[in-house]
Order: sequence, then C-alpha cells, then structure tokens
Amino acid sequence: MSTDRRWNRVAQGIAVVVGVGLCGISGIMAPQAQASPAASHPYRWHVAKVFAGQPYSNLVAMTAISAKDAWLLGDGAHGREVALHWNGSTWTPSYPFGTLPRPWYVSSTAANNVWVTGQTCTSAGADYVSRYDGRKWTTTTFKIAGGAFCQSPVVTTGRTNGWIFSKSAVATKALHFTGKKWVPVTLGKFGAVIAASAVSATDIYLLTYTQSAKMLVVRYNGRTWKSVRVPAAPAPRGDHPYPDAITTPSSTNVWIATDLVHAAPGGGGYEVNASRLLHLDGSKWSWVKVPGTDNTYNIAYSTGVVWLAGQRPVATGTGWDFLRWNGKAWASVPAPSAGVPGTEVSYQIYSLVHIPGTHSFWADGDSYYTSQSNQQDAAAVVFKYGP
Repeated sequence: MSTDRRWNRVAQGIAVVVGVGLCGISGIMAPQAQASPAASHPYRWHVAKVFAGQPYSNLVAMTAISAKDAWLLGDGAHGREVALHWNGSTWTPSYPFGTLPRPWYVSSTAANNVWVTGQTCTSAGADYVSRYDGRKWTTTTFKIAGGAFCQSPVVTTGRTNGWIFSKSAVATKALHFTGKKWVPVTLGKFGAVIAASAVSATDIYLLTYTQSAKMLVVRYNGRTWKSVRVPAAPAPRGDHPYPDAITTPSSTNVWIATDLVHAAPGGGGYEVNASRLLHLDGSKWSWVKVPGTDNTYNIAYSTGVVWLAGQRPVATGTGWDFLRWNGKAWASVPAPSAGVPGTEVSYQIYSLVHIPGTHSFWADGDSYYTSQSNQQDAAAVVFKYGP
C-alpha cells in the first residue's frame, strides 16, 4: 500500500518529492544546538506514537524546538489539514489552515516562530505561508504569475526575517520578509530551490537543481547569493547528484543528503542508483558514500553524529532503515515495527529531526500493515531515538 518514491523525478529536473524533508523537506530546520547533556543508555529507535484509526496521514512537515515543543503537519480527518503540537506528553491537533493545500515545508527558530508553506498552490493559483507566534497562526497568501512559488521551501531566522524560495527552473526568485513587508528578490540563475537551511540571517544555504540537471550549493552572506564550488560526486558514469535535504549545525559544519540519479530509459524522468552525503567540515567539502540505500529524503545532526532515514534499493528488498554516520563508520537499524497494531508492517518515512538540547531525534511517516482481521490498514507513526 505504501507509495514508492524511487522514481519520483520529472524530466525537467524539478523534484516533485512526496515528503521532503523536505524538508526537508524535511530538511529545513532552525540552527541546531551544539551543546547537549550527557546521554544515558540505551538509546534506540522505537515507535513512540501510532495514530490508530487513520485520523492523520502524510504528516510530511516536522520541526522540533525542544524536548517539550514540536510540530507535525499534514492531512487530518475529513479533508482538513492538521497541525499537531507536542508539549512533552501529548500530540494535540489544531486546524489553522482552512481549505489551504497540505503543509509541506516548515522552519522554526523558537516556540513563538514557526513558519509553514504548502505543497501546491490553491485553485486560484496562490501560495501561502502560515506563521505561528506562540499563540495563533497567521496566514499570508501570494498570487504570482507563472506559479513560481507553488511548493516553496521556506526558512526563517527570526520573527522579523524569513525567505520563501521559488521552483523557477532558470532565474531563482524569493520573497523576503523584512519584518514589515514581503520583498520580491531575484537571487540569480541557480535553478529551482529544493531545500534551504540557515545558520543565521547572514548565513543561509540553498540546494538547487538546474534545467541542465546539475545540483548547486548556493550560499547567502547577508548581501549576495553565490554558488559554492564543491568537488564532483563519486558516481558511476552517467549518474549525477540530486539534492534531497540539508542541515546546517554551524557555519563550519554543513551536511547535505543527495541521491545519485540517471536518465530513465525512454526519457521518463530519472531513476535513483545510490545515495551520497556532502559535508563541509570548515575547510573543505567532501563526499561520503551511504551504504544500503538509494533514497535519503532527510538528514539530522547532533554532536558528531549524522542520522538518515533511507529506503533500501529494489535489488535488496523493500523497507526503510535508520542509518548513522559517526565520521568513521556507518551503522543501521531497520525502522522498528513493535507497537504497530498488525503484521507485515511497511513504511513511508517523511521527516527526521534532531531534538535540540538532547541526543534524541524524532522521525515520522505512514505505516501500512495487515490488521488482526486480515484487512489492509494504515496509520501515521512517530518514531523516537532515545531512551
């Protein structure tokens, strides 16, 4: 029953990715805390919450502000889009988006500064951004010719500063909120923005994809946007990296998750071969091979450890694993199924985020399983890495 995202690339090179993580998209997060308390053991991945009865699904956008403050956003019951808030003990739903399209990207810096943009434009051709100020959600809509801001990555660095980026295949555009108004900005000819992450208001990274099927890393220094020179990815002939997600723990520590893709036979978009990480360690960029997965739509970091949620290649069977890189070696564990009320459990994992101030992580997705009555069923699931 699960949706396989392996072939979800379009011929023009613009991603139509179900569940980035994004942000990244998963992949669009506030700068993450560098100091964490000493970890107790054992830490493990486990199913922390199952939303039985299918009240929610496609909870694609996720962000964590602290151990007692997190958000999950996606589809609610009866066609309503939902915002689920974690207060340290329960996930409480609210429905602030009305008839707007599904939330898709999220960025936050504090309990009173959470920004969300949608998967698609409205039927009238407008995109939106919803901002949470700690008490209520306020929504602004934008109707711009050509639909450049439909499915727009978003990043905020504070309540009075943030950016929404276009999916324009040639001239990269943005809407910049300066505290009083939204200012249209042309960044350069970088292609479509797939993911974004900020260290500060004057240090922002973008992952873009051009019409010529090239991934670019673009950096903002507070004045200008410039493409960053990175080494060529180690890849089989004919393959090239496609950007999935980015996290920026600091200006000298940047992690990017990519897939290696090649043109599908007959011109039907792209097929995925393998995954690679690209890392800035303060002085140089380097590539890291990712074993056992050909889809990495999300990435999270804490105190020297990188986690990915990866989909296994077709050749080795179906399933998802959590993969950890400590700078020297990889370790992986299958996404756990204990706690899901059925058998033959499979997943679609959407988001993976570090919980600031801890060594723990959240992840979420949809589970698909055979119920006790031998029926095919589904439920949204939250995973946690921690005690």
